[in-house]
Amino acid sequence: MPHDWNDETPASRLWPLSMSEVRTLGARFDPKISTDTAVRFRRTPSGAWLFGCSEVVVKVHNPRIDAARLSDQLASAKLPQMRPWLLAPLTDRVMLSTGVAAPISIWPLVDVIDSTADAAPWSEAGSLLAGLHLTSPPVSLHE
Repeated sequence: MPHDWNDETPASRLWPLSMSEVRTLGARFDPKISTDTAVRFRRTPSGAWLFGCSEVVVKVHNPRIDAARLSDQLASAKLPQMRPWLLAPLTDRVMLSTGVAAPISIWPLVDVIDSTADAAPWSEAGSLLAGLHLTSPPVSLHE
């Protein structure tokens, strides 16, 4: 897992999901996950929570995220023609938990760009990401 993930701590009472819920969600996509699989976490600048468990990342989005729009974005990212450019979620289904008023998505655990890398194309990547978040998927992508 990336070096900036944190291990479980007593602050877990502030987490939007229990570690048991993270493991249960993750186990739907990774049969290696059990009741004692380690869970790591990190908070993103946008207010989302990322929980890494084995080879799965459970993302609890910021509660302001529109679940219907997120569902469209996930479906678009999962299309085969998008694979050269986007990481595909493990499912395009937006999940909700009884204790969380925020949409949840499930992703594969992948290596990420080192945030200290001088040569990383941050400006270009930021522009692409901003554009993707502001654009509704074309109808033709769902056919």
